[in-house]
Amino acid sequence: MFLILVDIVLFDANTGKPINEKPLAHKADIVEINFEQTSNTSDRLLSIIDRNRDLYITPMRNPNFVKIGSMCDSAKWHHTTGMLAAMMDRQFVVWYYPNVVHIDRELLSVTKLTKDARCDEF
Repeated sequence: MFLILVDIVLFDANTGKPINEKPLAHKADIVEINFEQTSNTSDRLLSIIDRNRDLYITPMRNPNFVKIGSMCDSAKWHHTTGMLAAMMDRQFVVWYYPNVVHIDRELLSVTKLTKDARCDEF
């Protein structure tokens, strides 16, 4: 079995300087990457979906990848708030404050809305 590390290097668009001192490392290939853009640069979050379809979030400055879901098809940040929405295992999931996972992991389920996504409704 081989372990492949994937490094993510983030740059500030205004200055061109790296945001993080060391590249962010993830243990699996990354399929999708999204940035939360409502906070200032030092507090922004990054979400990734890896090849196992697991959804992780981490602060950009102090990396700490935390898995918040699995069987994730797609995820997007809201453009004016810090909410994260995802399609996971045929369900639409919205986290009102996903950064709470870095404060108290047990509160993540309280700040989450889950709705079944049935194709016959469309």
